[in-house]
Amino acid sequence: MRIYSVSEYNQLIKSALEVEVGLIGVQGEVTDFRVQKDRLVYFELKDTEARCLCFMMVWDLHWKITDGMEIKAYGVPSIFQKTGGLHLRVTEIELVGAGALRQQFEMLKKKLEAEGLFAPERKRTLPKFPERIGLITSPGAAAYDDVLRVLKNRWGGLEIQFYPVSVQGFGAVEQICAAFEYFNAVTPPNLPLHKGREYSGVDVIILTRGGGSLEDLQAFNSEAVARAVFGAKIPVVCGVGHERDVSIADLVADVRAATPSNAAEIVVPSREEVIRQVDYFMSRSRKRGWCVCAFFARTERTVGLYVADIAEFESFEYFSARIQRGFQKRKGGAKL
Repeated sequence: MRIYSVSEYNQLIKSALEVEVGLIGVQGEVTDFRVQKDRLVYFELKDTEARCLCFMMVWDLHWKITDGMEIKAYGVPSIFQKTGGLHLRVTEIELVGAGALRQQFEMLKKKLEAEGLFAPERKRTLPKFPERIGLITSPGAAAYDDVLRVLKNRWGGLEIQFYPVSVQGFGAVEQICAAFEYFNAVTPPNLPLHKGREYSGVDVIILTRGGGSLEDLQAFNSEAVARAVFGAKIPVVCGVGHERDVSIADLVADVRAATPSNAAEIVVPSREEVIRQVDYFMSRSRKRGWCVCAFFARTERTVGLYVADIAEFESFEYFSARIQRGFQKRKGGAKL
């Protein structure tokens, strides 16, 4: 039997927990929540029979947490190397309960509104005829199929750059933020959206998912996703849930869509409607063309008559002057 030193033993248990158990989720009530040195977050989760110590970094915390809140903590079980204390190293938190979620929603909404993230004057105009569209949603969601179907039926011939993400649960916030980082990276700043096509970016981004409970939609109500939408270099259309669902991401986006299908309808025009408009203007142009031709024909006749009158008048003046000069010569000769 091998004898371990204390540090070796702690390392053995730490490795076994992190590798063999891996990522898990734990639900419980928060107690003894505290932040140390502006970067280390400690708290405990408890139920009626036990407690679990949790540790995480402050930049992984996307919600305002207080004692008494019910949460789901996702992380890896581990131990502190020096003390051997068992804990859950948390990487993401989800809130539980409509009351807490609604309270967080209103607090964040008030904060971002005060910062100007919802201001109408900062909203950008969508390109009228986009060629490249960025789509951020889950590949397994009905929203994905709805958006692609509407885009194809309304216009077609579009280039869709799809960035698959989880739209709820563990990892959703980080994946959505990563999607915006990707589209920002491939889209040069101050891009002239209606000119050259030498870049690999997109003209507009659709961020969407289907309906769900307030708990299901909480990734779209996180501050991290809101700031990712705000920081997008190109216009964003957000269609989350059904018409009655309004998320923080909806409020920050340049345009809010009622549903995923409506988001696609907003982004591209209807081919049939564009053809009807073109036919209408062509018809008006032809009618105006005939009117212009008729106008010039009438003008030409009028000008011709006017020129003839001028010529006749000038001829009369010419011969009148000759007669007067001849009369003066005769009169002068008589005097001589």
